[in-house]
Amino acid sequence: MNKLKRELLNLLQDYHQVDYPERSLFLAVIFQALLDATKPEVDNESKQAIYHRERAIGWFTASIGVTAANFSEICDMADLDYKHMRNFAYKVIHSKEKTFIRHRLNKLLQSERM
Repeated sequence: MNKLKRELLNLLQDYHQVDYPERSLFLAVIFQALLDATKPEVDNESKQAIYHRERAIGWFTASIGVTAANFSEICDMADLDYKHMRNFAYKVIHSKEKTFIRHRLNKLLQSERM
């Protein structure tokens, strides 16, 4: 198993072992943003879909300004190091394993809705 998959599985395990429900909420925000950032491009894609993907990527990559502060605060509330999470997100966004990662994140988020 490669390092990226191990990191993902550790995050998913953290999600299931949270000490307080608020942490689950903020982890879910981060996971949803990863899903948005890695949504595959398709022919005739709507401008709105492109906009949301670009905004999600920007949320992970902004290093200054309100967006960066928001990302840092969400990571703090999820009890994650924002620098590590930013690095992890960069790897995910540029990974060839996006399908696997999206599948795992979707499964996790959908199971929590039931």
